[in-house]
Amino acid sequence: DKYIYTALQSANPAFGWSSTTENLGLFFINPSMEYLSGGPTKVEFLGHRDTNEAAAPCILNYWRSSHYGGAELNVAEGEQWTKVVGPFFIYANSGSDPQDIYEDARERAEVEAARWPYDWVEGVDYPKKEDRSAVSGRLVLDDPGAAQEFTNLNVGLTAPAYISPRPAGSPQAMTDWQRDAKFYQFWTAGNSDGSFRIENVRPGKYCLHAFTDGVLGEYVTEVTVGKGEELDLGTLDWKPLRYGRQLWEIGVPNRNGSEFYMAGEFDDPEISLAYAELFPNDVTFTIGESDWSRDWFFQHVPHNTDPEAEALPFYGVRSIGRSTPYTIVFETDGKAEGQAVLRLAICGTGTRSIGISVNGRKAGEIDGLQGDGVITRHGRQGIWYERDFRFDASLLEAGTNTLTLTVPEGPVNNGIIYDYIRLELDESGK
Repeated sequence: DKYIYTALQSANPAFGWSSTTENLGLFFINPSMEYLSGGPTKVEFLGHRDTNEAAAPCILNYWRSSHYGGAELNVAEGEQWTKVVGPFFIYANSGSDPQDIYEDARERAEVEAARWPYDWVEGVDYPKKEDRSAVSGRLVLDDPGAAQEFTNLNVGLTAPAYISPRPAGSPQAMTDWQRDAKFYQFWTAGNSDGSFRIENVRPGKYCLHAFTDGVLGEYVTEVTVGKGEELDLGTLDWKPLRYGRQLWEIGVPNRNGSEFYMAGEFDDPEISLAYAELFPNDVTFTIGESDWSRDWFFQHVPHNTDPEAEALPFYGVRSIGRSTPYTIVFETDGKAEGQAVLRLAICGTGTRSIGISVNGRKAGEIDGLQGDGVITRHGRQGIWYERDFRFDASLLEAGTNTLTLTVPEGPVNNGIIYDYIRLELDESGK
């Protein structure tokens, strides 16, 4: 199954194959991420085996694709558009063993990144070093639930979200940086104190985005970058959105499902079938007692009932499963007033809806979810988005409560992967 050969593009600037008998390697190296789509969270094919009898190894350098949510690149009639993809480096090397060969390729990737932009490129829209800019600043976080230091801080400059042109009669689609392949993107890893520096930025108008582990949502502001300048944005105050008092949370907002049970086995094509065996009575998660690394299966999928079910290459598990409830048990002090806000951060989607009930009473459903094939294609992260669901706080009782999320009956891969879940109480209008 070729989908086990996928990984984060941003974490793998050098990728390819090495021979275990000849001690030779062949790698692609992207010295810059600016021409690739989807930003630092984009999962993509790095290689696969050919379908011919020799099953020859292939290396793939996708600057855009339809995988894991895909990337938009539509050009309107009469629109003037250009994009320079590359140059990227093809590297053949040798070493004592496969790991040594790979480490050598990683080191060469650092050398090529330091040479970017190359001074020998001519004849295309490719600004030289002196015509590119550096953008720096420092994010200061104002959030009562977050740590004082940033962890895994990503900061990037991208095109503002836009309506992608489509043929007449087609539904309109808003394209953000996660789905964009049309424009350049410039990302960097920020420091634990919130400081950052993005180098080699082309002149233009951008949105600056920042997200970090432990904080729900992202920081966004508009930035105009000139030609060949040092642009210091100074201190950027980031106050993440909160609707009200936090009642509880499950998981860590980090744009993937890595902290949940069995997430380390995400690349097993049959991992979705393990849920029914491990949780025959489905998930009941008690706030303050349960542990999400043990008691919350990372894929919320239809509960398989077919003992003959199996994963098919390229198609995943197609057997039909019953609806699956995940029940969250929690306590409240006194009778709640106002509105409760259930905040779901989602990082992998196969289902189109999630049913929500509170203390056994149906509260509604979240529908129109964005499919990205992550579960079918053996992943644990794809297109990230947040869906918020409000319900009258009078549904909550003083003392013990239950909130149940239900994935409907359907193919076993038609589930969802949560990044993070939080319940807040908005008492502003009580």
